[in-house]
Formats: sequence, structure tokens, C-alpha cells
Amino acid sequence: MHQPLHGAAGWFRHPGDRAQGPREKGQRAMTRSDRLRVDRRTVLRLFAVGGLTAAVAHAPAWAAPESFIDITLNLRDIGGYAAADGRRIVSGAVYRSAALSQVNDEQFAVLTKLRPHTVADLRSTQSRAIHGPDRLPPGSVALLAPVGDPDPAPARNKLAQPDSDTLAEFRSYVTSAANRAAFGQVLNTLSASGRSGYLYHCNSGTFVTGWTTATLMTLLGVPRPSVDTEFLLSNEAYGATVARTEYLDAAFAQIQASYQTFDNYIAEGLGVHAAAVSRLRDILLTR
Repeated sequence: MHQPLHGAAGWFRHPGDRAQGPREKGQRAMTRSDRLRVDRRTVLRLFAVGGLTAAVAHAPAWAAPESFIDITLNLRDIGGYAAADGRRIVSGAVYRSAALSQVNDEQFAVLTKLRPHTVADLRSTQSRAIHGPDRLPPGSVALLAPVGDPDPAPARNKLAQPDSDTLAEFRSYVTSAANRAAFGQVLNTLSASGRSGYLYHCNSGTFVTGWTTATLMTLLGVPRPSVDTEFLLSNEAYGATVARTEYLDAAFAQIQASYQTFDNYIAEGLGVHAAAVSRLRDILLTR
């Protein structure tokens, strides 16, 4: 039997509970006037037609906290968050971003400096065919782990319809065998890669990438409020409320309904067993 994930207490909460953790250093609370500085519909419309970089260019300069490496790619390092046992996720080991298929030369230079050994592409097969393969930095190996509906049109529209459609999408991260296989593939290959630098992404770097990060952070014992804080940073990349903690609530509630415990979801649902869990914690947590 796999070992329990000590420190992951609090991963599930009832949807009405709105607990939030402390904000990261250099990150101030967003006021209503801040949020209105960027028209949300304009941002989402630009993204819907593939204008990721153009949309992010409209985000105000104050929106970039220290964890962002390149806000135009929603690229950030997940290092620095504290686990319940006092250890922290190491920096420079795991990165999350938007798709790399249309990066410009300046963005490519940033990626090249990171030197990720593996770039895991979580986009659907159809989305990858439409927008093209990743522009990989020198020395990076591509890993294809497709998640989601092969028809890209609903996925583009989800940002404009964030309620029932996106809640259902997050539940499918738990209920779909194909989706679980993709998430498990990412975690198992990350476990095998060591601290060589691992980057994963979807289209916008918000939903699929956000759930991958939430799963990894919870596995490492990071408390739920900090998981929420990291997830919501995508809103600062886009200058709009795109990510919502209700989406994580839906997925975690589905885990409880389908697997009873987070441990069971990791081992039985994702196929990430005790040895891989132990190695992930050994290589990604430091005091």
C-alpha cells in the first residue's frame, strides 16, 4: 500500500469555504479599480483567436509578482511555497507556462536560459495540430500528454463561460481515464527527471496547467490556501478573473466522491505510486 501524503491535510474543503493564504512577497491585493483597468471581455476575445501575447500585453505592469519569469507567457517558477512540514519547494526545478508554439525571439531567449530538460505539452492533439508544436529550447525533450476534448472550439469558449462548463472540465480531470493517464505521465516523468528542470503547459497555462500544479503542490504537502494563491496568479497574467478557486473545489470534491482520499487519487487514479511520491518529495522539497 502506498504511503500517506503527510502534510496534504486540508486539500478538500466545502465549496462555500473561501479560505485564502497569505500573498507572496511583493504582491498586493487587487482592488476593484485595478481589475477594471483591463476589459475582461477584450482579453478573453483576444485569447479566443489565439492572441495570447497580445492579450497579456494589455495587463498592467503591477500584475507581475516575483514568481513570474515572463508574464507574457504566463511563465512562472512554482518554487518557494512551504509544505506543512516546514520544507519548501525548490526553485529552478519546475516551471509552468502557456503554450510555446508561437513564442517570439525574446520569449525564446528566456526559455533558453531556463534550460528545461523536459517540456510536457498537455494540449489536446487537435489543439496542437492547429497551433503547431512547441518551439523547444536547445536540449529540451518534448513529452506529449494530451488532456481534454479533441475539439478545440469548446476549450476556447470556456474562458467566456467560466461557470458550469469549466466546473465540468475540472471534474473531468478526475473522472476521465485519458486525462488521469496524462497527469500521471507528467508526475511520473517528473519523478524520474530529478532537478534537471521540468516545464509543463497547456494552451493558456491556466486550467490544465493549473490543475497539474495544484495536484503536484498538494502531493508535496503544500496547504490548500497556498495552492489557491498559486492558481490565482494566472488572473494577474491576464488582468482578468479567469482562474477561480471554485474550479479547484470542483476537482477536489470529485476526488472525494470518486476516490475518498487524495492518496487514493494519486495512486489508483494517476498511477503514481509510493516510490515515485517519495522521490518527488525528496527532489522537490528542501529546508
